[in-house]
Amino acid sequence: MLPILSPPGDDIIGLLTVPPSSRLHQPFIISLTVQNRNAIRTADLLLQTESLEAFVVAGPKTCRLPTLLPGTSAEIRFSVVPLLCGHRKLPNFKVMNRRPQNAPPPSNTQGSESQVEDTVILEPVPVVEESLDARAGDGRNLLLWVQTGSGNQVVEGRKEGVTMLVMP
Repeated sequence: MLPILSPPGDDIIGLLTVPPSSRLHQPFIISLTVQNRNAIRTADLLLQTESLEAFVVAGPKTCRLPTLLPGTSAEIRFSVVPLLCGHRKLPNFKVMNRRPQNAPPPSNTQGSESQVEDTVILEPVPVVEESLDARAGDGRNLLLWVQTGSGNQVVEGRKEGVTMLVMP
């Protein structure tokens, strides 16, 4: 009997498309595709790009992405130039979803009108390398399969970010 599988629990997810290697001082493209997999909610997204000494990134450092309707996606492309050789960590791409949260009016207000102030909360959006987007049966945990001498072993998904081999 097959196990029951659940679809991924991420309503909004960022998928990075990165080449496996590059050459020193030769530009390459990183593509970030942000998908809104929710059936009814729109996504109001902010993007921040981290700077690292090993790479120069040509693209938006901090920006607001177009509002994503349910079931749509947006692609942002970055031109990246490696400055150091070796196995290097790529810059992090941090995506935040702006969500309105209705706050109750302050208790010391006077007047008969009930006003509700809108506050905004920022929810982090998971950003994973497209080739490493593997899930457990419950659809929640990002996993990475590692082949060992005695068979396959499941380990928790990478937390330290995406890396790339830069050759001379």
